[in-house]
Amino acid sequence: MRKTFVKLSWIGASVALIGIADAKPARAEERLVATVPFEFIVAHQRMPAGKYIISTAAEDPSVLAIESQDGEHAAFVLTIATPADEKAERPGFVFTRFGGEYFLSRIVSPYDAGQEVPLSPELMERELSEVSLGQ
Repeated sequence: MRKTFVKLSWIGASVALIGIADAKPARAEERLVATVPFEFIVAHQRMPAGKYIISTAAEDPSVLAIESQDGEHAAFVLTIATPADEKAERPGFVFTRFGGEYFLSRIVSPYDAGQEVPLSPELMERELSEVSLGQ
């Protein structure tokens, strides 16, 4: 009886592993590539001008990973969904200028209305001071 239970457990575990190995990450095809011609600030980090790849974290679609194409710079940013009536025509980044710096404020996706990075003057001020201290 115990041997049969152990054997069935191994079969069940093998089937589960095959299912996990075959599963594709949620929204993996929804990667966005954007070229930014100037440096900008996102998630308390200064990012240099360049090409960036944006993807959704599989565990939480409100968390976006932003990584430079060369892999040298990366950040995770918490976003909120943009209302559907604010759907933009072209995918890419939208920036807010504050204190002479550009802050990533919205990611426009061809797949949905986009994601907004919550910003306020107070948050941008705090990020500016943190980025300045880190230099």
